[in-house]
Amino acid sequence: MKNLLLIPFGMTVLFSFSGCGTSSSGSGPDSGYPIATYSGKTLSSVEIKRELLKNSPSSLSDTGLSEKSINEFVNRYIEYKLKVADGNAKGYGNDSTLLEEFKSYKKNLAQARVIDGKIKKNLIEELYNRKKQMVKASHLLVMYNEAKNGPDTTGYYGRIMIAKEEIKKGLDFAEAVRRFSDEPNAKQTAGDLGWFSGGDMVYPFENAAYNAPIDSVFGPIKTQFGYHLIKVTARKTSSDPRYISHLMLMFGEGKDTVSMRTRIDSISTAIQSNQFKTAIFNAMVAKYSEDTPSKINGGSMGEWKPSGRVPEFDEIVFSKLQKAGDISGVVRTKWGFHIVRLDSIGKPATIESQTEALSRIISRQSDRMDSQKKLLFNELSVKNKVKISKTLVDSLVSQLTEAKKAVGSDSVSVPSTVAEVLKGKQNRAIISSKDGNLTTGDFISYCNEKQVDSRTGSLNSQNEKLIQQTLTEFYIDNYIDNLEKYDPDFIEVMTSFKDGLVLFKWMETEIWKPSEPADAELLPLYEESKSDLMWDERGEFFVLTVSDFKMADSLVTLRKGAEKVNDTAKSKKKGSSKSKTVPVVEQKLPASFNELVSLMQANNLIVTIDTVLTGKNDGERASRLWSKSLGTLDLSLTYLDSRPSFVFFNRKVEPSVKSLDEARPELTRIFNERLIEKRQSDLISSLKNSANIVIDEKAISRFVKENKTIKK
Repeated sequence: MKNLLLIPFGMTVLFSFSGCGTSSSGSGPDSGYPIATYSGKTLSSVEIKRELLKNSPSSLSDTGLSEKSINEFVNRYIEYKLKVADGNAKGYGNDSTLLEEFKSYKKNLAQARVIDGKIKKNLIEELYNRKKQMVKASHLLVMYNEAKNGPDTTGYYGRIMIAKEEIKKGLDFAEAVRRFSDEPNAKQTAGDLGWFSGGDMVYPFENAAYNAPIDSVFGPIKTQFGYHLIKVTARKTSSDPRYISHLMLMFGEGKDTVSMRTRIDSISTAIQSNQFKTAIFNAMVAKYSEDTPSKINGGSMGEWKPSGRVPEFDEIVFSKLQKAGDISGVVRTKWGFHIVRLDSIGKPATIESQTEALSRIISRQSDRMDSQKKLLFNELSVKNKVKISKTLVDSLVSQLTEAKKAVGSDSVSVPSTVAEVLKGKQNRAIISSKDGNLTTGDFISYCNEKQVDSRTGSLNSQNEKLIQQTLTEFYIDNYIDNLEKYDPDFIEVMTSFKDGLVLFKWMETEIWKPSEPADAELLPLYEESKSDLMWDERGEFFVLTVSDFKMADSLVTLRKGAEKVNDTAKSKKKGSSKSKTVPVVEQKLPASFNELVSLMQANNLIVTIDTVLTGKNDGERASRLWSKSLGTLDLSLTYLDSRPSFVFFNRKVEPSVKSLDEARPELTRIFNERLIEKRQSDLISSLKNSANIVIDEKAISRFVKENKTIKK
C-alpha cells in the first residue's frame, strides 16, 4: 500500500530607486528630517537611507560613508526623480506597451509574493521540519475512487466505521486490517508501512500520521485512495544522511542457496581479515557482485533512507554500522545475500539547500496547497473582516445537487448550472469585506473559468465542499489581483518598477534616439580622430567558393604513374587473354590562382570569387585565412562560412588610416555617444534649473555623523 501513498550608464543610468513617493518633513517618528528640496517636494533622511541600503549599501560602510559620497548620491537620486517626473508629465506612463508590461509584471509578482512568498514558504518550512522526524505506522484502507465508484461515499464510510467499532470492542488492529482492508497485501503486511517522513505520503495521510497519538487508532482519514484508519506505533528523529555500497549474490531459480551462502561467507571473511578492507571490498564487488546497476558504480547505492521495505538494511545501516568505512557481515534479504559498507555520513541538509527540492514536492501535491490556501483564507477573513453569504451558498449548493440529480448521476456535466442558479442575483454580494464586495456576477465568471459545473455531484456534502473551496480560491485570486490594497511593500516594489519603465521610455525617446550623421558632421570628427582610426596590418586574400566539394577536389588531385588495365580487345583463343599497359595522362596542376579559376570555371563550379581584407585577430574566420602561406597556391579546400573554398594569400597590407567610408560605423558610434551625452546633460540641466534644488549640507553632515554613530 505504501506504493499507492507515495508521491512519486548605458543601461546603468536606470537606477532601481523605489520611487514610492517622497517623504515629507512631518513630525511622525519615521519621517526623519529634510535633506533636500526640489520641485516643491522634500527629500528626507529616511528616504535617502532606504535607497542607499537598496541601491548602494557600500556607501554606508566605514570607508564609503562620507559627506561627498552622500552628496553625490542625493544628486543622482534627485536626477532620477526629475527624469521620472518629466516622463510622466510627457505621458510615457500611459504608453500602451508600457502599461501591458506593467500589468503582466504586477500579476506575476503578486502571484509569486502570495503563493511563493507566503503559502509555499509556510509549506516548505512545515515539510522541512517533518523530514527531520520519522514516523512508523500501519493503516487499514477501504478503497474508494470517485471516478470509478461515483460521488456517493456513504457505503465506504460505513465500512470503515464498522472496522473502527470492531477495534474499539477489542479486535487487534493487525487482525482488523487482515479482515477489513482492501489493500492488496494486507494479509501479508497487516497494513505495516514501515518508516516514512514528510513528502513520502499523500498530504492528508501525512498530516494525520504526524498528529495522531502513538498507539491509538486515528481516523477515518479520507485521501484520494479512500478511507484510512491509522495507527502510529513510533516516531524518531531522522538520522543524518547515510551513503552506502553493497556486494550482492542474488537468489534465482535453480541457484543453490547453500553454496551461495558458503561463497558469500568466504568473501566476507576475506574482507574482514584483510588490513585493507576498503580496497578488498571494492575488488570483491567488481569480481562477484550480481547487482549490475550498483556494480558499475563500485557497489554504490547512494543515500539509504529507512523505509521499512528492506528492514534488514535499515537495521544494519542505522544501528550496526557506526562510522564511515565500517563493513557488515553477511546480510540476508528476500532478494539475496549482501555485504554492506557505510561509505559516509553526511550533515543534515539546511532549509536553504533543500528549498528547491521541497518546492517541487509541494507543487506536485495539490492537497498541500489547498490546505495552506484555506489557512490563508482564514487569516485574511479575520484581518479583512471577510463574510460569505450563507444564504446564497446554501441555496446554490442545494440547487446544484437537485440539478445534478435531475440529469442523472452518470452525467459528467451540468451546463451553466451555477449561472442559472444565481440568475437574477447578479448584484448580490456573495463575499463582503472591509475593502468591498465580490458579487455573484464576478463569481459566475470565475466558476465558468474554473469549469466548476463539470465537477458538481448529486450529494449536498460534495457540492458544499466544492463551492467553499471555489470561494476560497476566488477570494485569494482577487486578493492577489488587488495586492496593492493590502501590502505596503508591494506598493513600493510596483511603484519602483513603474518608475523604471517610465524612465526607460524617457531615455529611449528623449536621449537614445540614434542619428545618421551627414558627411559634413562626420568630417571634423574624422580629422580629430585620424590617429585612432587605423587599420592594423591586414592580409589580402582571394577566396574562390565552389559548389561541389568532391568534384572540385578531384580536379586538383594529381594521379601519378601508370597502371595496368585489361585491354578491351581480348584474345578469343580458348584459355587465354591478353592485357597491356595503358598509359595514364598526368593531369596538369594549376600553377596560379588564375589557372585554378579557369579550371573551376571550365567545369561550371564557381559560386563566387571574393577579395577579403582582414587582420590576424579579426576572429576565427580571419585566423583560418591567415593560416595559409603567403604567395603560395594552396589547392586544399577550406570551409569558410560553411562553404567549400580555395584560399590564396595574395599580399600583406601595411597599417594605414581608414578612409571616411571605412571609418563611418565607428565615427557614427562616437558621434551618437557624444550626442546622447549632450542631450542628457542639456535635459538634466533644464530639469534641475526648473526644480529649484536646495541641498542642506548641514543635514548631510548630520546624516553621516548619525550613521557612523549607529555603526559604532
